[in-house]
Amino acid sequence: MMEWENKLYQILLKEQEAEAVVDDWVERNIQSDLRLRRAKTKGHVVIETRDVMFARNIQVWHPSCQINIKDLKGWKRKKKRKCAASAAKSMRATDTIRSR
Repeated sequence: MMEWENKLYQILLKEQEAEAVVDDWVERNIQSDLRLRRAKTKGHVVIETRDVMFARNIQVWHPSCQINIKDLKGWKRKKKRKCAASAAKSMRATDTIRSR
């Protein structure tokens, strides 16, 4: 496995720069994942991608951007579990609806 696989690249950009990246992604029909979210820094957006080449292109286009690389190896999403009381409550609500 290559060292750059299973990585999430989080790139902090100003809103206008992020808009330009998304426009380019759409126009060129780039085949990579892209996720946008608001940043804690006012007027900025975080772009997340797993594509190392696309992340590198963004860094070349916007050299002032900050990049955080998160290792996803061994990272698993936890399933939400209901406690017994909450499961029983939802079953009672379902039974009440069905009985009507």
